[in-house]
Amino acid sequence: MTPSADLPLVTTVLQICLVDLLLSGDNAVVVALASRGLSGRRRRAAVTLGIAIAILLRIALASGASIALHLPGLKLVGGVVLVVIAARLATSNEPVRPPGGGPAAGAGRSGLAGAVAVIAVADLVMSFDNVVAIAAIARGNIVLLALGLLLSIPFLIWGTAVLIALLRRYRPLVIAGGALLGWIAGGIAVTDPVVADWIDREAPALPYAVPAFAALFVLAETRWARKPQPARGSAPHRPVAPADGPATAGSPRC
Repeated sequence: MTPSADLPLVTTVLQICLVDLLLSGDNAVVVALASRGLSGRRRRAAVTLGIAIAILLRIALASGASIALHLPGLKLVGGVVLVVIAARLATSNEPVRPPGGGPAAGAGRSGLAGAVAVIAVADLVMSFDNVVAIAAIARGNIVLLALGLLLSIPFLIWGTAVLIALLRRYRPLVIAGGALLGWIAGGIAVTDPVVADWIDREAPALPYAVPAFAALFVLAETRWARKPQPARGSAPHRPVAPADGPATAGSPRC
């Protein structure tokens, strides 16, 4: 095969990589939010594993995009799941993990697995529409699709590292990221085949109202989580009577 014949293939792979990077900015927010509370090595492992699994799921979804993306109710369920994930990520605080092994190491492993699972599920939901564009560029060639998506992994990891550094330093960005995910979740839900035609005919404002409501819901959950909650079963505070002064030398002792 001549170099001129290879050029269209290389161009297609680069197009897939570029489109995936352009459409994955919001996906990087999920990765950063989910892994920001882990320690250095586990954080890098969560980012790498999460993105790798997400890319494999995108390849699988794109290969069957014409069927999977038109399943009734799939985007509705995905939107609800993404709202829950957004609220959880925006309201969670960074866990403080003591160094060393023991229970802390088990908690770290659990946190790593949980972060990878959240990244994979949320990225899959948010990639419903992205894979349509990517699959169109690949024109059914799964090899080119896989090469283009795999080529984007290093750039996604680097971009996520920058986001994590910002999220760990500026708490308002965490809340803003959660609200962004809520907005995206609402936008995904209103494009489900079950409701899309009805919305176009009867409620054209819903594509704007539902994302706004989902974002406000995440913000409300964040505000509620920041309020101090009284401990369950705690006894009400009662003033304590002042103790007697110190016994003098001549006072009787019991």
